[in-house]
Amino acid sequence: MRKFALICSILSAILAVVVVATILPDTVPTHFNFRGEADSWGSKWSYVWMGLIPVAISVIYEVYRRKTPDAKNHKMEDKLIPLMSLFFIPVLWLTMPLRGEQTAMDVRYFCGVTLLLGVLMIVISNYMGKIRQNRYMGIKVPWVYKSEAIWNKTHRLGGFFGMLGGAVMIITSIIALFNAHTAFAWCFGGLIAGIVLTVLVPTVYSAWLYHKLKKENKL
Repeated sequence: MRKFALICSILSAILAVVVVATILPDTVPTHFNFRGEADSWGSKWSYVWMGLIPVAISVIYEVYRRKTPDAKNHKMEDKLIPLMSLFFIPVLWLTMPLRGEQTAMDVRYFCGVTLLLGVLMIVISNYMGKIRQNRYMGIKVPWVYKSEAIWNKTHRLGGFFGMLGGAVMIITSIIALFNAHTAFAWCFGGLIAGIVLTVLVPTVYSAWLYHKLKKENKL
């Protein structure tokens, strides 16, 4: 899986460079507002950085893997990190048509990105409750390291709410596809809801659990 992700990332990046060099105009949209309208422009070569993201993820993980041969979560990381790398490849090509002479973002591409992100969140969240305490992977706030019980309970809850957040993003993305006038609001709302459920809820819970256990002198 690691080698497959690295090879796919490199090939995708090379193809992106070819497309940028031969097809895209010199000036392309680099940012879109809430209504999907281009409000910032720049060099077409700025787009190549998107193609390098999956390559960077794969390379950095390979370096990390070699320097930490005895890490607790390698089996899980060997599945999730390459998956994250592969996730950015379709995101790259979904956004590629937006970088030409268009002045507005096609809602279908934006919905496709948020839908893929929702799927990725569900897959990652499925492993959250199985992550063993470590310094590299998982919900990293100071108090989760105070107790293995806090770590385990926080990540089990994070897994549940992460899957819920991913499902919300998928549902809102599908609804957006059939509601063109409010599509961006649906997708953006689903994205915010997904982040709140996946990140904020477990973080607040872990802080509450830490203070509860500390008050009960169980730490």
